[in-house]
Amino acid sequence: MNTIELTQITNSKDKTILLESKVSLVIKKKERYWIVYSPHFKTFGYSNKNENNAIKDFDRALGLFFDIHLKRRTLEKALIKFGWKKIDNTFEKPKHFNIPLHLLVGKQDKTYSYQLSY
Repeated sequence: MNTIELTQITNSKDKTILLESKVSLVIKKKERYWIVYSPHFKTFGYSNKNENNAIKDFDRALGLFFDIHLKRRTLEKALIKFGWKKIDNTFEKPKHFNIPLHLLVGKQDKTYSYQLSY
């Protein structure tokens, strides 16, 4: 999955956005901290305990990223700034990102799915 689909479902009370994308995560231990970074969203999480806690912190940060940009109605602008291409109602993630290759140690792909109401 290389796209984020923005599907808007309107209820009588709220608007719900469904987001789903498979993104690359860079996971690296630096000194005593585990750091998880997504070059696709310029978002990171960290933990001084272990990799799983760093991924949980990243999940929280990515959810916050979507929540803030949806509420401010700036998600499209942010994605385009990060190199995503808008095609109809979807965004195609960048094929390349500007990050030094030595940081890609510990790279993994993870699928994220969010349903956010605003």
